[in-house]
Amino acid sequence: EDASGVSKLARVAQTAKDGRFFYIFSSFDLTAPEWISACSSSYAEPCSEQNAQALIGMAAADLLAAEDESSLDSTITTIVNSVGAYSQANLGDFRAYVLDWEGECLSNSGGCPTTWPLVWKEAVVDLGASQDGGWAILEETSLLKATLAFVVRFEWRSPLSSVTQELLLVTLVEQNAAPAQCTDSSNTCPENAKCSG
Repeated sequence: EDASGVSKLARVAQTAKDGRFFYIFSSFDLTAPEWISACSSSYAEPCSEQNAQALIGMAAADLLAAEDESSLDSTITTIVNSVGAYSQANLGDFRAYVLDWEGECLSNSGGCPTTWPLVWKEAVVDLGASQDGGWAILEETSLLKATLAFVVRFEWRSPLSSVTQELLLVTLVEQNAAPAQCTDSSNTCPENAKCSG
């Protein structure tokens, strides 16, 4: 925490060159991302894009703060089981998923949707392999509508040892336009939805 009361996450790394040791220091503020509560992942709207990016940023910061493998596993479980800061009460219908770089879920107790088709998994892994992050279009299948995936490639390094873990952080937004009009009595929008019109 700095003098103004803002919590920070800092990392120090040591490197050697020509027989001399050097230290690299970096830090960032641990401030909560701006969240739009009247928004749903059921619609591809600007608020959905903002919330998806905020959610993955929040997950990355929490994973980065993990000091050892045990706390990393605990943080992954919290994220994929949608508890604590990741609960539906806090995030509405947005969810984050944590995968390894092969596209497999890292937790058996909540993990990824069992209905993810192989073509979706391949699209997420391909995006994670080609760049640090971005949006992937997941094509419509016989069971699932076309969906957008926001993907970030993340490498966790233990601050206490040389252990690393390579992860993909993913959240999904359905490719639906919001209804033209929405009122409380019409029930045409899901809970937390921001509708145009």
